[in-house]
Amino acid sequence: MENDLRKIAWETPISPLTLENDEVHIWHVALNVSVENEQRLRSLLSEDELIRADRLRLDQHRRRFIVTRASLRQILSGYLSVSPVDLIFDYGPHGKPSLVLSEEKSLVNFNVAHSKDTALYAFSRERQLGIDIEFIRDKTDYIGISKNWFRTSELKKLKACSEDQRRRCFFRGWTRKEAYLKALGEGIAYGLDRFEVSLQAGDAALLWHQDDEQEVQRWELMEIFDDEKCSATVAVEGYDWRARYFRCSELIDRIS
Repeated sequence: MENDLRKIAWETPISPLTLENDEVHIWHVALNVSVENEQRLRSLLSEDELIRADRLRLDQHRRRFIVTRASLRQILSGYLSVSPVDLIFDYGPHGKPSLVLSEEKSLVNFNVAHSKDTALYAFSRERQLGIDIEFIRDKTDYIGISKNWFRTSELKKLKACSEDQRRRCFFRGWTRKEAYLKALGEGIAYGLDRFEVSLQAGDAALLWHQDDEQEVQRWELMEIFDDEKCSATVAVEGYDWRARYFRCSELIDRIS
């Protein structure tokens, strides 16, 4: 089914946050906060995050980084009953973040994506997952990118799309590929042509993998929303899970 931000039934988060083993929580965060809220959120960041933020020259890029990282800390603190400032992150070889926690804490897997002034987060208990969002850009050379990064079969399907839908099909496929790569903890150097995804609306799926046919059965892809402006996908390990949707604005308002 097609979704957009207005059609999703966003829930209001209630403390303490609960995340069941059969749930995947999708959070939406608007990154265009006030200067006052940006400063409040900045107080939650670690020293290395502050250094990274201050290296960004453009105000909007710095603001987006601060809000994205601080919101992640707030949400995780709600699940784990740990202060946001006490959370420590580790990073995989391609930058995928994970938590460094004591053994008695339940593991929470998560992934983050942002485009323009929108950030999306995905959380689960026992499943690896990845999420991606892309606003559709008119000036993107999507055919040239597809020739370099997509499989021949995907390129044929893209060219078979009607001309007015072709750009949208590309971004739909791109977010599906990125979500899967992020779930694996890989970058695009892994090879976007090593696997194939569907391009059809409302039918997100991993169709084929050249190295391991079991990968198709291991992952489920779900369209979060897909309209003329934006596409977003989550890739989740395993099946028999349900998605719940939350907004983060209430958490920002609670910062003292």
